Amino acid sequence: MTFKIPGAAAPKARPRVGRSGAYTPKKSAAYQNKVSALALKARQIAHLRPYKGNVSVDIEVWGGSKRIDIDNVAKNVLDGMNGVCYRDDCQVQLLVVERYECEQPHVNVTVEER
Repeated sequence: MTFKIPGAAAPKARPRVGRSGAYTPKKSAAYQNKVSALALKARQIAHLRPYKGNVSVDIEVWGGSKRIDIDNVAKNVLDGMNGVCYRDDCQVQLLVVERYECEQPHVNVTVEER
């Protein structure tokens, strides 16, 4: 299954602590929700269910800031796919994350059963 996330990649921010405990910052949560929605649409088009076994994930980060840590982008993308592409991101056995230069930032994601 492959899908595209338009716009600049958003790295996962560190959890914040407030009066009611730890929470995910709004920008990270919004990006995870965007990933979830796009992954669900791609999964439905491909007539698939969430993978039950091990998976491999390829993430291509195109454009955007050169200063972001792509490992934090991967965390945000993987968390956004929890419950949609697979039950939990602990099922990811192979993860490839690459960054490329381009004029229109986006992220391409491919998830395959291993």
